[in-house]
Amino acid sequence: MPAVASGAMGAKLVCFYPKNAMSEHHTHQTSIALFDPEFGLPLAFMDGRLITEMRTAATSVAITKAAA
Repeated sequence: MPAVASGAMGAKLVCFYPKNAMSEHHTHQTSIALFDPEFGLPLAFMDGRLITEMRTAATSVAITKAAA
């Protein structure tokens, strides 16, 4: 899932491992890579699962507040 903006460029990488359902590991492994948009230099490689969980929680709070 690539994304490009004026000051950032990144990609979310998702891999599905169905056999992990029978283990302590998650079935979806996710990473987020950020790059310098001008030169393409790598800037960061982050845990996509943690970021997705935080984003989902923040969105739920924002929607709940707006609906209240």
